[in-house]
Amino acid sequence: MDQNHHIKSPLKYGLQYLKKYRIKLALAIIWSTLFAIIPMQIPIITGTLVDGLDLDKNNNDKLLLLYGVIEVGKTSYEILFFGLVSLIIIAISYGFTSHLAISSRAIVSRNFAFELQKALIKKLEFMSLDIHSNYGAGDLLNRAIIDTNNVRPFVESTIIKSITNVVRISYPLLMLFIIEPFLALLISLILPAQIFIIRNFESKIHKASRQLRNDKARLTILQQESL
Repeated sequence: MDQNHHIKSPLKYGLQYLKKYRIKLALAIIWSTLFAIIPMQIPIITGTLVDGLDLDKNNNDKLLLLYGVIEVGKTSYEILFFGLVSLIIIAISYGFTSHLAISSRAIVSRNFAFELQKALIKKLEFMSLDIHSNYGAGDLLNRAIIDTNNVRPFVESTIIKSITNVVRISYPLLMLFIIEPFLALLISLILPAQIFIIRNFESKIHKASRQLRNDKARLTILQQESL
């Protein structure tokens, strides 16, 4: 009874090795989120510039504000200069966050897989000789290395990308609630169905990839037995 109580699921067992890198994981999530949000500012800036140029054509001295806070300017020269500087800053920020997001995700996933490999290899060292003779020491080591390498996309696809996708969907919806609440409410009614469809496709892909890994492992065992 106590032994069954202390048995951990594979997910919990793997996530406990991710706790060591929670700061790096948080940074990877932040950079990935910024990488997703920064390009969304381009339509907002260009729309503000178009509105500003229309106001300037109508000789309107109204001060144009971006996000209702940042002053854009009154004259067409000020508006175009603001747009040029803003787009340059966005381009530089996009490239910078792209590099940091890719490198931070790679570091976290690589370290996560490496910690799992060390833990599994250490457990293999203390297994009985009967297990090694039944399954083969080479096959056990091969599974420990290959399967943990296959876990690397789990950090990027399941954890980081899931949080980034939530922010990617929520941010435009939040901005739309500020600009047009009724339209945002109508769009938010579609989200549950969209999330359900995405989850359904993800579960099917996960089952197919797991079956592919199992078939590959069986093929490796059959090849070793035939030699």
